[in-house]
Amino acid sequence: MIRYRCSHCAAELKSSPLLVGKPDTCPICSKSTIVPRQSTVGIGALLRNTPKGAFLAGMVSVLVLLVVLTAWLVLRDTWERDHRTDILRLSEESISLIQAKRIADGVAKYDELLQLVGKHKLANPDIKKAMNDVSEVAEPLWHKFNEDRRLDAQRQKEAEVITKLLRLESQAESFVNATDFEQGIEKYQQALDLIKNIKSDNAEYVAALGRISQAKNFAIAKLNQKRRDDESANKRIEEEKRIASIKAHIKGGAWLTKESGRSETLRGLKISVLRSPGTNQQLLDMLYAVIDDYSLRLTEAKKKLADNEKEARTSLNPNDEYYQDKVRSSKIDVNWLQKTLTSLQDQLAIASNVEGSVPVDMATIYALYPTLPSIPTAKEIKVWAAIRSQQIAGRVHTDVDGKYSIEVTGGYYYLDATFYSSGAEVNWFVPVRVGDAKDIAVDLHNENAQIIKP
Repeated sequence: MIRYRCSHCAAELKSSPLLVGKPDTCPICSKSTIVPRQSTVGIGALLRNTPKGAFLAGMVSVLVLLVVLTAWLVLRDTWERDHRTDILRLSEESISLIQAKRIADGVAKYDELLQLVGKHKLANPDIKKAMNDVSEVAEPLWHKFNEDRRLDAQRQKEAEVITKLLRLESQAESFVNATDFEQGIEKYQQALDLIKNIKSDNAEYVAALGRISQAKNFAIAKLNQKRRDDESANKRIEEEKRIASIKAHIKGGAWLTKESGRSETLRGLKISVLRSPGTNQQLLDMLYAVIDDYSLRLTEAKKKLADNEKEARTSLNPNDEYYQDKVRSSKIDVNWLQKTLTSLQDQLAIASNVEGSVPVDMATIYALYPTLPSIPTAKEIKVWAAIRSQQIAGRVHTDVDGKYSIEVTGGYYYLDATFYSSGAEVNWFVPVRVGDAKDIAVDLHNENAQIIKP
């Protein structure tokens, strides 16, 4: 029979080969369709109409799929057969070693078994039973062993990190102590990054995090202070350069007004012009000399107090006002000297923590030099003379009219002069700032005298 479709309604028709080329009536639509020479529907027509290349490719794909499926089934069965002996042996050895209290060896055998089986899905009943039996015995121990090993590795890693942290912290401290704050801050940050990248609640990490963060903040503060100091120093240097290029005259007169109201012109008065500031080292030198002086004076005052107290006790009348006045006076001297010495020692402690080259106003140094009624020691005289020679910018004497004039460059100065007359001593230590090229008038008289002692 020839199978084809009606050309009018597409119904599937069957006709005898004898009607090929002749019309045949469709039972569905009652219209005629010419019977073809071959069937146009069904498997035969499909095979005839399919290109040979496509047909062959489809057949090859089916064959490949069948080969792969067959190989997988064969290999699966072959792997279990090939490794059955090893699986059973490792299972038995693991159980035996664990039962013999050789836990580490038993767990090692179980780990070897797990590595062998891997992700293979077991089908053999004997192998599956052996795996179940060994898992019941070894699995908990295997987990514990691995956890212990993990913890040991973690502790070792933490110890290595702590060692590295301490090394970075030590390097940072060295940089900070050397005032290389940028490098110190960088090392502290490396240490902090190292801690933050590790997820752990280790107490040493927590302590190090707080300690290093605080040290880093301190270094940042010191760096900012250094930058401010450097900026101030640069400004000061620029200002010093500017005023150093200036030239001007300091000039004036010198006189004293007596109680009678008459003025005495000071002729031939020696005036020294001292540069300011001095240095912290000069301050330290003067403090050491003055403290030695006051320590000796305090020792002598205490001895005098002890002698006066002894004299009062051994007198016929210990309560006599004469003896008591002497004791009270000695105690006042001791207390004053002790208080002054303590103040000087406090000042020394502060100055000792400052670089020797740090500027110090000359008035601060001068204030330490003993004046009447105290008599300076030879050491104090020597130290002050050395300081004055280091700071001297010029000397001048007043003329017959009590006038003086001296040329200086721009800067900060003190006029240092002393007048002696009939047992009286008058000292001047007057500040002068030369900031432009204009002459500066500075008179020396009663009102700006530092000390007047009869």
